[in-house]
Amino acid sequence: MIFRQLTLRPLLILLVSGSFFVFFIALRTDDSSVSASRQSVAASVKSLVPKLTVVDAHVDARVEYNAVSLSIRNDYDKIITAFAVSSSGVITRSELIDSDELFRPGVTKTKLYELPSSTLPQDGTIIQAALFEDGTSAGNPKIIKQIRDARAGNKAQTDRIVPILILDERNGDLRQELEKRKSRISELPDQEDGRSFEFNAALQDAKHLAMMKVDELVQVEQRHGETAARRGLAHIKELYVVRSTKLKASLRSTQ
Repeated sequence: MIFRQLTLRPLLILLVSGSFFVFFIALRTDDSSVSASRQSVAASVKSLVPKLTVVDAHVDARVEYNAVSLSIRNDYDKIITAFAVSSSGVITRSELIDSDELFRPGVTKTKLYELPSSTLPQDGTIIQAALFEDGTSAGNPKIIKQIRDARAGNKAQTDRIVPILILDERNGDLRQELEKRKSRISELPDQEDGRSFEFNAALQDAKHLAMMKVDELVQVEQRHGETAARRGLAHIKELYVVRSTKLKASLRSTQ
């Protein structure tokens, strides 16, 4: 009996050790496949913007649909105010000119994009374009023009909105005045003849955003009073003036 216990124990140790070895090998293999997958996705990303560097690219399965998580670093010596990435034929433009999230030199940004639907080059993940704070740009000329057209449309509508937001202290009932201004904004044009799709889409977006902001001011007046609403209106007007100035500066150069 003692002899059997002594002979079974080394066998048990051997079996456990073997199981651990198999588990370790499987774990290493799984880690290697994940690493290989990351390298494969990263290698498949193309950039038409030389110094917009791919730091990491992998399939992110944490979202409801699989997506490419792409991390890119600004290796230029100037601030990027907009960039565009296409993946699976879907172009995503990231406009930062009116944002606090500046894409400064050395900064890395991570965003999710469509998972390529095929291995065809046109369906892959491609960094298409970047626009800089000094008005210059790099990348696909077609995409650059789309971004510039959208900015031009945004500026055209913003310049129409600013005068509407000016409110004299002697004006009567504030809520009525806000409704009048919302009505005037709603009458602004949705399109201009001979303009691109991006230009006209920007006209519509700017108009609807301004109407939403007026609605928010009505809510502020109801909850916090007229003084708070007037301060809010003055703040919004100043933001629009600053936006117009930034957009004008970004459009002063075509290359």
